[in-house]
Amino acid sequence: MQIPMLKGDKIGSNTDYRDGLLTNMYAVKRDILGAKGYLMSFYGLSGFAEGGGVDRGGKWVSREGLEGHYRLSGTDFIKIDENGLVTVLGAIAGSDQASIDFSFNNVAVVAGGKLFYYNPTDGFRQMTDPDIGTPIDIVWVDGYFFLTDGETIYHSNILNEEQYEPLAFANAEFMPDSSRGLGRTEENEVLVFGEFSKQSFINVGATPFAFQTIPRKNQKIGILGVHCKKELSGKWYTLSRRENTAPSFHIISIGTEQSISTRETDVILQSYTDDELSTSTVDAFIDGNVTFIMFHLPGHTLVFNESVAETFGLESSWSILKTDTTGDLTYRGRNIVRDPRNGKWLIGDKRDGNIGEIDRTICTHYGAMVEWLIHTPAVMLETGSINKLEIETIPGVSPDNDATVFISMSQDMRANSMEYSKEYGMNNQFGLRFIVRRLGYVRSWVTFRLRGVSRSRMAFSKFDIEVS
Repeated sequence: MQIPMLKGDKIGSNTDYRDGLLTNMYAVKRDILGAKGYLMSFYGLSGFAEGGGVDRGGKWVSREGLEGHYRLSGTDFIKIDENGLVTVLGAIAGSDQASIDFSFNNVAVVAGGKLFYYNPTDGFRQMTDPDIGTPIDIVWVDGYFFLTDGETIYHSNILNEEQYEPLAFANAEFMPDSSRGLGRTEENEVLVFGEFSKQSFINVGATPFAFQTIPRKNQKIGILGVHCKKELSGKWYTLSRRENTAPSFHIISIGTEQSISTRETDVILQSYTDDELSTSTVDAFIDGNVTFIMFHLPGHTLVFNESVAETFGLESSWSILKTDTTGDLTYRGRNIVRDPRNGKWLIGDKRDGNIGEIDRTICTHYGAMVEWLIHTPAVMLETGSINKLEIETIPGVSPDNDATVFISMSQDMRANSMEYSKEYGMNNQFGLRFIVRRLGYVRSWVTFRLRGVSRSRMAFSKFDIEVS
């Protein structure tokens, strides 16, 4: 009997059946050894640079003359070269997440209700025009810096982006909700995300406010907070809600929206208030032909694997990231930026000033080991006895010779049996088969749990059991 491993089953504390999500593992689509995919340890984190504190946002700026990797680390606004050398450009008080964008002339940062510009000629400075108000988000579009303060939307002067005109203001009036954040589409339109709405604006050259709404593109779905959104390949991945729904995860594109939540992810969201969820952030990146969307909630990091969802469905597409070995401390990284000069995915830190590299060769976080977990679905064995369990692995690649797997069973999807330990395979021990024998009698249903803590990455494909 072959057992799938993309999603498992368990019983929750509130008398319900829950999904046993992968922890610090992800699935890869590929026909291999009779299976439609396999599992791998999620990427590790290795040090790249040292910032000034907890990460508040990052951006790769491609404009010639401004080009570089910028980041707000603690209160330091910094620029990082391709070798990890950090230059402090200025200071921005506070601890809130920042919005960073750039024009032909300046890198712009909105944080703490203030607007800052930087370029090498004029340096780093705060914009003090009284018409700027207290912005919460910013995008650059069609020659303008476009801002919102949560109520109004407004933009810079087309001839001087350091000036803001007192009458160049408007409201996103599709619904009488607050404005929560901004975005720019591939059609060079501005998206104004409200609490329960999304509105599109396009530059029509009007005065004093240059933009006009596009009514046919309005949608009755919003976002919970300023940074509960991320664009990738023309789609917006959001933590959203409608006026009469609870928060859930969505993909929003022009004129359409799709829920990507499952019951399990909604149960996790229900453990927070809307105000708590409003501080969430989103990262999105594609690596190894796998599309990852990271939702950083206050106490959880959930990863949506869109590549798996397209083939195996939403129920098999979610996993959890954490940074510890015995508890549930949330994943410490956030704000992913790719530096094209060295081809690295660089990431800030929720705990301290670490600026790390997403490292494909390890599964540790800055040298510390983290736990991974796999739960299998429940299978009916009808008073059978498990003679043999075999898992297809890729042994022989364990430089630290510490790759051990612990296996346990549960016959009620709640309490697990004594664990059986098995070596995954020492370094260069390529011929080792992963087999556990004589696991014993099963009354009816059974699930299996695999877990481990190691410095070496692991991969699992087929999970077969032999029953008599």
